[in-house]
Amino acid sequence: MVDTKPILVSAGDLERCILALESRSGQPVEVELSLRVRTATCESTVELGAYGRLKERPLDVKRVEDLAREYKSDVRLLEGEYANLKALDHEIEKYNLIFGILHSTSEAIERQSSAERRVAREFNLRDEHINLGFNLHPPEDPTRDLYGHVRKGLVPRDRVFDLLRREGYSFLEHIYVARVNGIYALSGVSEKIGELSIPARYETKVADVKISLLSEK
Repeated sequence: MVDTKPILVSAGDLERCILALESRSGQPVEVELSLRVRTATCESTVELGAYGRLKERPLDVKRVEDLAREYKSDVRLLEGEYANLKALDHEIEKYNLIFGILHSTSEAIERQSSAERRVAREFNLRDEHINLGFNLHPPEDPTRDLYGHVRKGLVPRDRVFDLLRREGYSFLEHIYVARVNGIYALSGVSEKIGELSIPARYETKVADVKISLLSEK
């Protein structure tokens, strides 16, 4: 007869396991638990959750070696220590005045709205509640906005950046995404394939994210 008695694992057991693995590898470790359920007719997996979540640990952001010049002013705004990955996401939001995203804090919403109103007044844009990235063009291509879409009536990016700096705004010049292994700049232009316009996306790592070990929390 097969022994079907469940194996009980406590949170303390998992923490000791993670500490041992981290001590051996020198790297942060996250453990995910799942339960496989099988009957005579079907099989499924039930997710029980994760322990030692990397996204919830303190972290430190440092620029990569040989960082390209175009990213240096942006990374300077983001370097430092954070309570967790969500705190880093909020910092990116705070400085994201150019590219419209779904902000989660009132401070980020107000800063972006203020910048949009100022640019709209200066350059006579009809809608002051705008996504600036759709209304600016890079120096190398006056026909495309900062997302790579072909548009008319675009404003030179550098003129808007100069205005915002004179007005005292600190802002990110590129789009960034933060992950547990680093911060990445996103770029790309829309590529025409037949009748479809397909956005191409490229990622450039600009900063390392060092997650703390469980013993360092």
